Amino acid sequence: MYALSGWGGYISQALKGRIDASFRKACRWKLTCTQNNFNDVLFDVDSKLFACGKIELHCLHHNVTTAHSCSSQMLLRPRSHSYDVPRVAYDLTKRSIYSAISV
Repeated sequence: MYALSGWGGYISQALKGRIDASFRKACRWKLTCTQNNFNDVLFDVDSKLFACGKIELHCLHHNVTTAHSCSSQMLLRPRSHSYDVPRVAYDLTKRSIYSAISV
């Protein structure tokens, strides 16, 4: 869980399936009372990291920039935050923490 935001977006569907199978087995063996899903856990961790990054004293705050309000911008749907989403050109970058920011 500590570094899940760093590597979670880069694993394959097959590995996600194996991790989900481990979560189901842990629930079946009564090691936990809730059955987790890898994608849900990854989303929660990324969301918490983004929320911490919005705090001004956090070390990742410089990566989060406030969006400039412009009347000429076309608004397609309301966002849950007022931050610019960085433009990414590579598929590997799209799998990183920036996937949680766009929600």
